[in-house]
Amino acid sequence: TARLVADGREYICVLRDISATGVKIKLFHPLPDWSRLQLELDGDERHDMTVAWAAGDHAGLRFVDAVGAGTTKGGAHPRRPLRIAVDRPAVLLVHGDTAPARLVNLSQQGACIETRVHLRLRERLRLDSGPMGEMSVTVCWRDRPRYGLVFEQGFKLDQLARMLNDLRAPAVE
Repeated sequence: TARLVADGREYICVLRDISATGVKIKLFHPLPDWSRLQLELDGDERHDMTVAWAAGDHAGLRFVDAVGAGTTKGGAHPRRPLRIAVDRPAVLLVHGDTAPARLVNLSQQGACIETRVHLRLRERLRLDSGPMGEMSVTVCWRDRPRYGLVFEQGFKLDQLARMLNDLRAPAVE
């Protein structure tokens, strides 16, 4: 998996083929509109891209600068699960009360949120952010005002990609 970044918005894609000059990717939704397109490989390395072709749920992208086919082999550290940045309002349901929160990022297994409400480690609560629906979550880490939440039931990669695309719709605050 990799991140496709279109004008700062992050999307999930799967690398199907890579060479020194380009990649073939699989998307889970139409190729987004962009003025600047980048591909993020191995968590922090972003490469400027141009579109060579797009057909259905696949696209061929060219590196603006050749990078070499060994770019995605990874380093000595295990790869962290893919997290996609989002900036969207959410509502926490804690012990019958509601509290505002902001989604920071999402992965298949959890989310990072910001909230002014003090949450306890291992506290179970519900999270609602529109297209995701209401979900049961548990607080797994905190660095106030940020909290890490693990989903009671995670997402398949294609489910997460489609849901993230739905979250791109303007939020009503």
